[in-house]
Amino acid sequence: MANRNRKGESRQHCLVASSNMKGESKQQYLMASRNRKGESRQHCLMASRNRKGESRQHCLMASRYRKGESKQHCLMASRNMKDVSRQHCLMASRNRKGESRQHCLMASRNMKDESRQHCLMASRNMKGESRQRCLMASRNRKGESRQHCLMASRNRKGESRQHCLMASRNRKGESRQHCLMASRNMKD
Repeated sequence: MANRNRKGESRQHCLVASSNMKGESKQQYLMASRNRKGESRQHCLMASRNRKGESRQHCLMASRYRKGESKQHCLMASRNMKDVSRQHCLMASRNRKGESRQHCLMASRNMKDESRQHCLMASRNMKGESRQRCLMASRNRKGESRQHCLMASRNRKGESRQHCLMASRNRKGESRQHCLMASRNMKD
């Protein structure tokens, strides 16, 4: 080593030569060299990974971890590099934050320009509510009367159209007797 110093080789070069004598790997020396040049340990570890054939993206994620970014942020960065859509990434983020899958699917639909009502119906279906209840919610948003919706509901339950019309009349303030007469007329 003294000989090397006389030849003008750097101290780092000498330490690397020294490391070689101790059987350390070349990569380990280069990292030691970088540390001496003031590069961060993380930079060195990334350099190590690159030599081991790991992707640059993997290295950048390792870098993010060390900077205190969440694992989710790192995975999103990974997806973006793989050309996965931003929406897919945001859904992955929501799932990690404990939001329901349904909430995520609604977010997905909103990004696809589907109506909010469609999303709310999807939500109801996931909660076990009947399709009919969802369709009624849809009608209410379209300005149809609640009575129209209830009649649609009854029709699905197998009640006669006449029964529905009577229910409609009752809501309009007609007497029960008027309704019963209307019923008889329908039976004639």
